[in-house]
Amino acid sequence: MKNKGLIITLIVIISIFVICLSAFMFKVIKNDFNFSISLGKLFNNAYKELVVDEVYEEKFDKINVTSNSGDIYVKHSTNDKVSVKIYSDKEITYVTTDEKTLSIVLDNNPCKGICIFNKISKIEIYVPESLEVNYMVNSKYGDIDMASFSNATLNIKSNAGDVDIIAIKDAIITSDYGDIKIGSIKNLKVKTSAGDIKIDSVDDIYAETKVGDIKLENVNAKIDITSDVGDIKITNANIVEDSRIKSNVGDIKIANTNDIYIDSNTKIGDIKVNSKNRKSDIVLTITSQVGDIKVNN
Repeated sequence: MKNKGLIITLIVIISIFVICLSAFMFKVIKNDFNFSISLGKLFNNAYKELVVDEVYEEKFDKINVTSNSGDIYVKHSTNDKVSVKIYSDKEITYVTTDEKTLSIVLDNNPCKGICIFNKISKIEIYVPESLEVNYMVNSKYGDIDMASFSNATLNIKSNAGDVDIIAIKDAIITSDYGDIKIGSIKNLKVKTSAGDIKIDSVDDIYAETKVGDIKLENVNAKIDITSDVGDIKITNANIVEDSRIKSNVGDIKIANTNDIYIDSNTKIGDIKVNSKNRKSDIVLTITSQVGDIKVNN
């Protein structure tokens, strides 16, 4: 088809513009949109004063964190105890314990406008690596960074900020704006409005994305992905259940699959699929409105 590349490019640009404008208007209508640029981290001593420095004897089953504005770090403790350090303003910082639940609240306001010399709040939670904890994190503004906790489960709601996790057992992540990066995870459910998703190893993934690329190195069980705008790249897909990938605008590329049947269809774009076993009981269905599909090439 002549000028196919130009047509695809124009459709991609228009689609991104429409989706971003729709998201912007939705936020404005809800009075939930704040334009902000925070440059505090570029300067020395960017974090606020240490206002909480506690060590706990309890073996917590749940750790709940609610933060309006601040970075959240979950790290390995050097002993078998949970400890918390918070850099913020004392009057808006609340830490409570109830039976086997640790609750942390930062009731501060995020940066509005251009904030150059502002200091940032920070929460540091130190947890034994083997402890089985259910983490509930609600963050309006700020990054979330977690070490390896292979026995833990995680539920994140983030309005604006990146999520970086080395390893976790199961996670449910809802993000408006920000990239998501995970090293190793068994079961993941993720919904994003704008931001890339990158995962090294996942067994079962369910993903819904509006704008952003998805890159998976190894999928070991099942894939269920719906993407509006963005490329989807998978290095190794070794699936054991029927799976699907649906994209409106963006290329889909899978480098290697196990011996399965691949049912692929695109309205505008090329399809290059090799090594599909029509007798397989396992089916990977790939559909795209605009974009190329390449599997086992």
